[in-house]
Amino acid sequence: MKNYLFPLLAIVSLCCCQTKSQTIVKYRQLPKLSIEKEVIFPLLDNAVNLFDSIKKKPDSLYFIFNTTKRPENEFYLLQIDSDEYRLKIFDGSSNPIGYFYYKNYLFVVYGKESEQFFSSTNTKKSFRYDPHIKDKLFVIDDSHPYWVYYYHNGKIKLLGDSIPPEYSPQHNDE
Repeated sequence: MKNYLFPLLAIVSLCCCQTKSQTIVKYRQLPKLSIEKEVIFPLLDNAVNLFDSIKKKPDSLYFIFNTTKRPENEFYLLQIDSDEYRLKIFDGSSNPIGYFYYKNYLFVVYGKESEQFFSSTNTKKSFRYDPHIKDKLFVIDDSHPYWVYYYHNGKIKLLGDSIPPEYSPQHNDE
């Protein structure tokens, strides 16, 4: 009996490890967006210029552009966040309205109110994602650069940002 127990346990553990290591990846199509308000170009430039200035760029870097409207004050909050793990583009609780490329960087756009700044085109693209990722996309932390802006009456003001030290040009010169 003992002679059979070890090979049996080895086979069972190997099967369990293989199924656990498999990532289920799904695909979803998003429409390509065009920018309708030129006032957001400086915001996009801030984001891409930071990553253009560092030597080591994450391979799967993308930006999240999220818009929320504050009806009580009739203004918009615009958030640009960066992330390195594209498989969490769809986290189950969020629904992107589309994507666009700016200076060869991918931006995924969220928020129904983003239609104020973008319009859909007839072009669509499939994106891979892992449906089991439960991370919340819009939880701001200091592990990746992000920018938050205030938009009202055609004017934009920076409310806050966070650039971790590992993303600064001085850190990358070392």
